[in-house]
Amino acid sequence: MGVFADLALTVLAAAAVADGLRRCRTRGALPWQRGLGAAFLSALILAENVPRAGTYFARSGPYPPPARAVDTWLRAQPPGPLVELPFAEMDATRMWFQTRHRHPMFNGYATFPPPRYNAEAGTLSHPQTPEAVSLLRSLGIRYVVIDQGAAPAGGLKPPYLRLYADAQAAVYSLDGQGVPSFARFGIAGAP
Repeated sequence: MGVFADLALTVLAAAAVADGLRRCRTRGALPWQRGLGAAFLSALILAENVPRAGTYFARSGPYPPPARAVDTWLRAQPPGPLVELPFAEMDATRMWFQTRHRHPMFNGYATFPPPRYNAEAGTLSHPQTPEAVSLLRSLGIRYVVIDQGAAPAGGLKPPYLRLYADAQAAVYSLDGQGVPSFARFGIAGAP
């Protein structure tokens, strides 16, 4: 729901509670009855706001996520867009990591993905294919960050060049390509 709808519901709920309290006073409700009513309303409010599995606010891990060494390494590297593999459905965690490495990303979390995103993500999910390599070049992706748990045995093969690796992630580039075109990402004044 939108912010304005949430605000409207909150105002209506507050008005209903105020009206209920006014009626309790005018009808001569006993203090213990008013207390029981307030406790019931408090329990309803708490139950409504408890994060449920499968919702945006339910967290499955530590928050904020622990720092990754790969982000520190990436921050010291020349600018360039990156893609993190494997793809995940709603990956706000990777956006958190972006605040550390500061590189533009192909994937992450967005309310409305670009029109071709799903098709391109499907192609990039298989990075060794010629289609994926061609797409990475056309997108101007400089770095491919792959989770070590999802990496193929022995890592990515040429035309990929491994630039960094640790126990969590490895970073590759395509033939060590230089700074790519930033036009597709709409970054003005980038090299």
